[in-house]
Amino acid sequence: MKYPYFLAPGQPRNACVPLIKVIYKSLSKRTAPILALVDSGAAVSFAPLDIALWLGIQVDKKKYLDIRGFNDIQTRCYPGITNMEINGQDITIPVYFGGGPKLQCIIGQDPFFDFAKVTFERYSNSFSIDWRTIKTRFN
Repeated sequence: MKYPYFLAPGQPRNACVPLIKVIYKSLSKRTAPILALVDSGAAVSFAPLDIALWLGIQVDKKKYLDIRGFNDIQTRCYPGITNMEINGQDITIPVYFGGGPKLQCIIGQDPFFDFAKVTFERYSNSFSIDWRTIKTRFN
């Protein structure tokens, strides 16, 4: 399925970025749709710790990962197995949770790009996600 890039106002110039609506889910709760950056430069996926706490997702505080972002601020993130819905497609993948509510949700390569062919078409300000066979459970 093809998606438009979103216009992200900024300085020194505006940028178009590949954002997609994601619903994070647990057995009994689900978030409202949240915009997540589809980032081929990110090794793993990230989301604010508040999402994991609200959904009751178990995170492993022993296997944390310190993330240093674009702004050179370090954020401690904890892995948790997460159910998410993207345009009606359910997927279960590990996500690193950390930081406050202003942390940008990011869908990184591992293992998301194993489940889908992601094609970025910057020249047309669009990208597509074509699902391969989806695993319902991450092992």
